[in-house]
Amino acid sequence: ITCAKTMMNLQLSQIITEVEQSLDNHSKVVSSLSTTIGITGTQLTVPEYNALLTQYVGLNADTYGAGVWFDYNGYQPGIKYFGPYAYRDGGTVSFAEALYSTDEYDFPNQEWYLAGKNDSDTVAWSAPYQDETLGISLVTATQGFYDSNKQFKGVVNPIVLITELFHKAELGDFDSEIPDAIISREDELGKLGLSFQKLSENIQENIAT
Repeated sequence: ITCAKTMMNLQLSQIITEVEQSLDNHSKVVSSLSTTIGITGTQLTVPEYNALLTQYVGLNADTYGAGVWFDYNGYQPGIKYFGPYAYRDGGTVSFAEALYSTDEYDFPNQEWYLAGKNDSDTVAWSAPYQDETLGISLVTATQGFYDSNKQFKGVVNPIVLITELFHKAELGDFDSEIPDAIISREDELGKLGLSFQKLSENIQENIAT
C-alpha cells in the first residue's frame, strides 16, 4: 500500500509540475496583455478587440476564454460597461462585445474583478472550479491594468483550462494525498493542491455515505 501511495504521489507531483509550468507561462502572457491594454486599451476599436482576443484564445490550447474589463466609464465617457470577451465555443473561438456588460451582472463588483483590482500589478489566481455544463476544470487569472498616469483602468481576465489536474479524480483515484510540500506553498500551486485535496476528501465522504 505504501509503495502504491508513493507512486500516486509521484504521479500527482508530475501533473502539478506540468500545471505549474503552464500557469507560469500564462502569468507572463497575462502580464504582457495587461501592459498592452494599459497603453493602448482605450484606442482599440471593437473589431480590434475581436481580433486581439480571438487570436489570444486561439493560440493557447489551454485557454478557455479571455476578456478585457474596463472600470466604470473607463473605456470611453458615457460607456458605463465595456468588457469585450472571446471564448471557445466547440471547435471555434467566439467573440462577444457586451455579453456580461449589464447592470444585472455589474462586473466591476464581481469577486474575480476585485481580486485583480486589489492585487495591484500581480496576477490573482482564483481557486479551481468545475464547469458542470462543459465538464472541464478552470481557473481564472486576473490582473489590473493602468494608464500612463498609473491610474487603475480595469482588469484582464483569461480563463485557463486545468482539467488535467483533476484527471486523477475522474479516474477514481481518490485516496492519493497531495504532498505537504505542495499544499504548504503560498502561491497558485498551493491553492490548486489544497483544492484538489478538498475535492478528493469530499468525493470520499460522498462514497462513504
